[in-house]
Amino acid sequence: YFKNITTIYNSYDLGDEQNESGSINKSEFILFFGRLEESSKNISFLLESYSKSMLPSSGIKLLVLGDGPDKSEYQKLASRLKLNNNVQFVERMVNPFSVVKNAKFTVLTSNFEGFPMTIVESLACNVPVVAVDCETGPREIVKNGYNGLLVEKNLQNFTEALNLMASDIELYETCKRNCLNSIEHLSYDVIKKKWGNLLREIL
Repeated sequence: YFKNITTIYNSYDLGDEQNESGSINKSEFILFFGRLEESSKNISFLLESYSKSMLPSSGIKLLVLGDGPDKSEYQKLASRLKLNNNVQFVERMVNPFSVVKNAKFTVLTSNFEGFPMTIVESLACNVPVVAVDCETGPREIVKNGYNGLLVEKNLQNFTEALNLMASDIELYETCKRNCLNSIEHLSYDVIKKKWGNLLREIL
């Protein structure tokens, strides 16, 4: 019931983009990066959708970068879906952005989010995003058809979105071209200025 409220978003900082050691698939790939936890991240949905898409047969692999309590279950699911040759699990990196910037696009299939920084970081790497329109978060950043695709969370819709982003060159190039412009308001300099203005107002 507070009325005197303002919102200041987190800023992004890619830091040092030097690659870390690790076996990274050099072929064309899409990417999930984050915590491997089913209750929030819903990666089983991603694996099932990817398995039904045209991406495996098109040679576009899925890279899953991160660690978490459900990693082994995801590896078993990938095996059951016969995706062993198409899905690569990579250990968490302190700075994953050298991998992110080489992805065709990144994906987010969460059941819920706060303010998903992985989307912002992907766009900052000039990489479009395909995300489900979960209750909060993605719709504040992803503009459908402009810097990525934002779709209702069901298997058919998300599978179609994966296929569309992978096959529609004009759409893909449009989204890629707009990545950085779409998050200019989240740059460190802009957010720093907002904090400065707020502090001057209240002090």
